[in-house]
This record gives sequence, structure tokens and C-alpha cells, in this order.
Amino acid sequence: MTKFFKNLCLILAILIIPAFFVACGKDPSDPVSEGGSGGGGGTVTPPAEVVFELNETAANEIISSSVTKFETAISSLNGSGILNIENAKANEVKSTGLFGYLYYANEFKKALGTTPVKLDGVYAYRLGGLTNSNYFHVYNEGNNKLFANYLVVEANSYQYIGYEIILDNGNITQTNINYFETNEGSGFTLFYNGKLNFETSTFEVFSGQFFEHTRTYLEANLNNENVDNILWNYTYYDKYVFDGTKAYEHNYNNEISRETIETNIESFNILKVFDVYDEYTALGEGEIYRILTNDTNYIQNIKDNNGGVSYVYKDNKIEKSI
Repeated sequence: MTKFFKNLCLILAILIIPAFFVACGKDPSDPVSEGGSGGGGGTVTPPAEVVFELNETAANEIISSSVTKFETAISSLNGSGILNIENAKANEVKSTGLFGYLYYANEFKKALGTTPVKLDGVYAYRLGGLTNSNYFHVYNEGNNKLFANYLVVEANSYQYIGYEIILDNGNITQTNINYFETNEGSGFTLFYNGKLNFETSTFEVFSGQFFEHTRTYLEANLNNENVDNILWNYTYYDKYVFDGTKAYEHNYNNEISRETIETNIESFNILKVFDVYDEYTALGEGEIYRILTNDTNYIQNIKDNNGGVSYVYKDNKIEKSI
């Protein structure tokens, strides 16, 4: 009987021990499960997800990388082989006028040298009252949007460049750019509006020019209700799709370009230039950063040199020239 009881106890022990581990939330075959003894016991916690923060350092890196991102897209666009406009009509490709302005924010950053562009810092030069002023401002909206506004006002003529860079965990997915220019001397207004989507490899460029320039006229007519009052010198709409389904839609000074501009006029937010102007003219002197070295006004210097970059359409490609 003694041998029988020893065997019985051994059998019971074999049956009870696994049940004990299960009851305690332990798996004897998994030493690192909850309550297990592997690695000293306790729960194994996966590494925390890294969340992107759009701070000053990230903003400066994004300004720089936006240029690389754009140039890569232009290279892909040229490589797609879809730009099949006759050379005789090369001057119709108005999008090249917009592309050079994508460098302005980075040109300003470069002018500061090792000093980073301040996030939500306003840089301004008031050279002759409100009729001769220059502004530059970078700010964010949460962690998904970075904005930059560049504005030069000279004798009641405006040049404005507004960027909206859309981000996904720090990666640039789209750049929207609003270019606006009036010239009091010649009396014209010119605008470009670009939507450059890097995820879908799609560029859309809208542009128009007409011979009116006063703020009163522009605010009264650049809207859905009154845009029919505008007599266009030209209208322009082009759409490039160069990844996957390749396509190029070219519309210069025709019914399609005019209707596209007039239908979308309010979504372009062309008149943001005046909101920016009013915002900056209301700033106190203590709210402005001035970056002057050797009496150089960097904002004006960028304007005079067109950012150092321009593009031309030639031989069915968009080429960069410096």
C-alpha cells in the first residue's frame, strides 16, 4: 500500500501544479506572461509610441525638408513624361511662376544662419510707416499644420506668400501655397494658388491676373457673388498626376480655366493677405524680432532675388534655374 500511495501522490501533484498556475494567471510554458518568473517576474510592457510634437526644432527641420520634398516631386513629374505641351506654347505653363516661391521660407531660415526661426515669432521691418513694411511669421496649428506668412508692402503695393504645410506624424503630406501680388504703378493684381499633394502625387495650380488693384475693389469682387464683375487678363488651371495613373490637364485662358477659378474663388482665400497685413500692423514694437546684419533687410533681399530660384518650362520638362 505504501508504494500505491506514493504513486497516487505523484499523479495528484502532476495534475494540481498546472491548474495552480492557470488559477493564478500564470502559464508554466510562458515564463514572461503576467505573474511569470521570467526576467524577474511582472508584466512586460511594450515600448511607448513616439508622438510627434511640432516644436521649434521640428518646425525648422520641416521648412528645410519642404524644399527637398518639392524638388523630388518635380523630378518625378519630369520623369513621368506627361508634360507634352508644344514649345511654342511654353509661356502658357504658368505654374512655373508659382514654384519659385516655395523656397522663400527656407531662404529666410538660411539668412538667419545658426539661429533658428522662432515658432510664433514675428519678424518685421518698418521702413517707412505702414506703406513700406516687411513681415515674416511662422506658426503652427497643433502638431499637424505649419504655417508661414511672408509679406512685403511698398507704396501700397503688396506681395504676399502664405504656406500651409500639412503633416502626418511629422511627414509632409501636402503643401498649399497662396501667392498674391498687386502693383499700384501698373494697376494689376496677380495670384497663384497651389495644392501640392505628395501622397497622391498630384499638383494643382490656379492663377489669374486682372487690372484692378485697390483693396476696396478686391474685397468687393473676389467672392462668389461678384466674381463675374472681374475682367480677366488671363486665367490658368493645370493639374498634374504623375504617380500611378499619369495625367496632365492644361488649361490656359479658356472657358475651363475661367470657370474653375470663378467657382473656387473663395476657397483660394486670396484675401488672406489683408488679414495678415492688419494683424502685423497692429503689433507693438515689443512683439517684433528684427534680424539685421550689415544693414541687410533679409525679407527685402529675398524679394529682390526671387529667393534665388526660378523655374522654366522647356522641352516638355520643368527645369530649375538659379
